[in-house]
Formats: sequence, C-alpha cells, structure tokens
Amino acid sequence: MHREVAVLVLGIIVVLAAVDYLDIYLKDEVAPELKPVTEPGTARIRLLGVGPEGSGVAAWLTVESKPGTGKILADIDELLFFSDVQVSIREAKSIAQSITGIDLNKVDLLYMIELDAVTSNRTTVAGPSAGAGLTIATIAAVEGEALNESITITGDVDLSGNILSVGGLEEKALAAQRAGISLFLIPAEQGALSRSVKRFKCDEFCRIDYIRQDVESVAGIPVREVSTIEEAYAYFKNEKLV
Repeated sequence: MHREVAVLVLGIIVVLAAVDYLDIYLKDEVAPELKPVTEPGTARIRLLGVGPEGSGVAAWLTVESKPGTGKILADIDELLFFSDVQVSIREAKSIAQSITGIDLNKVDLLYMIELDAVTSNRTTVAGPSAGAGLTIATIAAVEGEALNESITITGDVDLSGNILSVGGLEEKALAAQRAGISLFLIPAEQGALSRSVKRFKCDEFCRIDYIRQDVESVAGIPVREVSTIEEAYAYFKNEKLV
C-alpha cells in the first residue's frame, strides 16, 4: 500500500514538473519576437467630437514616431485634453504593438491635436470616442504608412482591437460633412439613429409615415460600419472598397 502511494506521489511530481517545463517552453516558443523601429514615421487623421454647445467639431490628429525609450508626449492647440484621452493613447499604443509586432517600448510617440480650420471655438476632445482614430494613426506612424485623410472614424476600442459603440453620431456626421470627409466609419450596428421623421403621403387618402433615419442620410456622405481596427485600417489604406 505504501509503495503504491509512493509511486502515485512520484508520478504526480513528474507530471507537475513536466507541465511547468512545457509551460515555460511554450511561452518561450509562442511569444512573438517584437520588431524594432529604425525610421521615424508620421500619420494624420481627423478626429470628431461634440463641442460644449452640442454641435459636432473636427480636429486634426498627427502622430509622430521615432526610435526611443517608450515615451508618450502630447502637444495640443486651443484644446482641453481630458484624462481619458491619455488612457486611450496608452490603449492605442498597446493595440498598435499587438497588431504590428513592433516593440513600442523602444519607440517615442508624439500626439499632436489641433482644431480644424472650420472650428474656431475652444472645445474638448474626449477619450473613448477617439480611441479608434488614435489607434489607427499610431499603427500608421510606426509602420511608416500614409492614411487616406479624407476618411474619418469614431469609436471606442478595447485591448483586443474591437471597435465599440459611442454617442453623438448625428453631430459627428454633420461635422464630418462640413469638414469635407468622403467616408465616415462608425461602430457596427450604430448606423440607425434612435429618432424618426414624419413623412406625409397622399394618394386616395392622406397618411403620416414615420421613417427611421440613419447616420448616412443625416451626413449626406457615405457611412460604413466597422467591427475591428484591422477592418477599419483597410479602408484608410484604400484596400477596402466603399
């Protein structure tokens, strides 16, 4: 009996040791080796927000990257920078590293936000809805790729690169139209607005129809729903047709 117990205990110890070894081995094997950045890069993208008076506003975001020690710097112009924007920038850096495989702990990133020429009032850029734009611009900067600047996006983003819902779509759509945007990307399943408009129709009888509006009809420009950063990035690289 004692011998059987001893054999059983020894077997368990061997199995646990093998599991520990395999775990360490797999971590070493599976963990991808991050690439360095050797050249500086710059990317520009339009960000959209809602001003203090409830109207949509547009701002230019420029991201510059260069080899460094992982510093994140911000330069803003006539703009209030919410603390949640800082959180969104850190998240954008993390997602960009995951997607590109570039070691951003060895890259310095400079984020510059300035109001669009058509927007003169001092305003605020809130973080969550700028998350997708921050992430896409960060990826482009570290990859040294240019973005289609006639496209814009709004959307929160999680660390897996999924684009999440945001508010103020109608106001942002109008701001995009005023800024001359050719394509507005929004989170999936947010294309329909929560309000309807009255339409009178008379043939033999007159009736009132309530038609639910969507973001595209309000904006007067093409609007597409996107679910992930990779899907949205394909539009900015002109790899996905409108």
